[in-house]
Amino acid sequence: MKTVRHLDLAILLGILLFTTPNLARITSSIPKNETILIGNHEQSLIKREAFEFNTTKYQQYNHTILWENSIVILNETMTFNASTHLIINNSAVEFTPVNASQIIKLTIGINSQLDIYNSNIYLGGDFEGYGSLIFSEGVVNVINSTFTQLGMNFPNNGFRVLNSQVTIIESIFESGFSGVYFENNENCKIINSHFRNLTSYGIFGRKSTGISITNSTFKNLQNEDDTAAIYLDNCQEICILKSRFNQIGNLGVKITYNVNYYDVYNVWIERNTFQDSEGSGISVAGKNVTIINNSFTELGHVGVIVEGRNILVESNIFIHLNGGIMTVWGLSTPDSWLLSSISNATFRYNTINQVHSFGILIQNHEFDTLFQIYKNNISNVLNFSALMFYGRLGGPSETNRSWVVGNIINNTAGYAVACNCAAFHHTSFVQNAFIGCQSEETWFRSDQYSKMTDIRFDNGFFGNYWEGALNEAVDEDYNQIDDNFYLVSSNYGLVDSAPLLSLDLLDKQASIGSIHPQDFVRLKSELKGEKNTLIWTILAIMDMNVSVWLDNKQIAFEQFDVNITVSLVSLDVGVHNFTLILQVEGQIYRDLVWVRILADEFDITDVIIPFGILVFIALIIVVVVTGIWKRK
Repeated sequence: MKTVRHLDLAILLGILLFTTPNLARITSSIPKNETILIGNHEQSLIKREAFEFNTTKYQQYNHTILWENSIVILNETMTFNASTHLIINNSAVEFTPVNASQIIKLTIGINSQLDIYNSNIYLGGDFEGYGSLIFSEGVVNVINSTFTQLGMNFPNNGFRVLNSQVTIIESIFESGFSGVYFENNENCKIINSHFRNLTSYGIFGRKSTGISITNSTFKNLQNEDDTAAIYLDNCQEICILKSRFNQIGNLGVKITYNVNYYDVYNVWIERNTFQDSEGSGISVAGKNVTIINNSFTELGHVGVIVEGRNILVESNIFIHLNGGIMTVWGLSTPDSWLLSSISNATFRYNTINQVHSFGILIQNHEFDTLFQIYKNNISNVLNFSALMFYGRLGGPSETNRSWVVGNIINNTAGYAVACNCAAFHHTSFVQNAFIGCQSEETWFRSDQYSKMTDIRFDNGFFGNYWEGALNEAVDEDYNQIDDNFYLVSSNYGLVDSAPLLSLDLLDKQASIGSIHPQDFVRLKSELKGEKNTLIWTILAIMDMNVSVWLDNKQIAFEQFDVNITVSLVSLDVGVHNFTLILQVEGQIYRDLVWVRILADEFDITDVIIPFGILVFIALIIVVVVTGIWKRK
């Protein structure tokens, strides 16, 4: 009997480790470190499921407030002071303003935590121009919850979170003006969530870092003017992955800046779909921007709009829209009009079909543009031209030039290449195919001759495939290259000295000294093991010195025949740059690749495992205490 009593005490000790502190009466002044339970608990002070708060303010610290299995109505502002933990679980909470001045309905102080699970949150607004929202500082977790009636016609409405870490999983934001608003935040994760039937944006972020939006849906957002389904202003370290944008009034994704595009950096947008919308898909201004493997169909405007430095737009599909890829012409700010700039931009392996105005449009004002347009397939441009160039374009020198290589341009109503540049220099067009152009293949402004420098249409070995020149071709040496030159522009005396007579020559390699590095160094990402390998494939075996650098430090690599391999296993979370450097016949070639390592997504084991450890410790305590009592 004595042993049983001792065992009961030990078990009770273990249970107390995981139960809440004493209950307290709900008043305006609560002792510190209390847990307040509200709902249909056996020991709850409130016996009914529905209750109402009026001017309830908790000014003390270290509260844990639990609303569970309850219906909560807030018709006046509620304030929780610093270090409060509010938990809303399996409840319905209605925020209903009594007058037009009540914009913020719930305030949680700094260093606090807000958890919302399996609940319905009604952020109602009965006054024109006003609504209700939740304001928080600290840590915010939302899982499997629904937010409705998200304010009316007020730009910062919705679920508003400031100066916090935010995780939103499997939740819905629908019906009303706007969805989630966050500012000055770090580590914002939005996973498997839905934003629909809103009159403005779904997600608005400002001056925040570490934003990850994954596998989410944005549908029927009738945004207008400068809004977007996802609008991020002066944010960094952004990843938008595997999300869907449908029936969007203006923009799917807009990432912008206030003063300089350098304030926005490390943007990764991959495997998203944009379809059946009135506006554009993506508009991004920043440094180190990667847009890959996205799909754009049935859009009223342009698929991708970019500005900045170190831009990669790769392996995307564009079908049935106004234009494929473009760089911005300028940016309007409250103070002035900023001229756009684009540099070190690569557009490659994209498929562009059934567009009204253009396939790729590059326009720039401020300084020379270094660009690579490589192996894109542009077909059926219905009204204008496939490749269009405006402003000041081209590489700054012979050793640092721009390239248009290996593109297939098929069936354009206008020109294959159209140029209206104030300065256009150090650019080569090599191994492209121009097929079915309704106008002549190229057009250059006739009054810009003095401002064009070193524009080439062959590299001494290979030129381009011109369908219009096939009937008059001469090939006495049977090498499938025309023995005569092709006149590209009579106004400038631009000629292709080696016109191709076969499409098979588009992938043939010539002397390395005259070909852009992208022609003999092709980067591919190979899934090996757990996606932990980056591989370069060298398309020609030759005598060369190879080195690989990670974040400006030389690293080891493996080379087997034509493959150069580096491991990504030990990389920290964040963005890294790999540089492959080849030294061949006295020349140096570089290929830069940005790699983003994402943190693990939220997993229920993040909660279960720590809790299991605590339970295990408690059991050990029970066993030890029981043993001590037995010995006594």
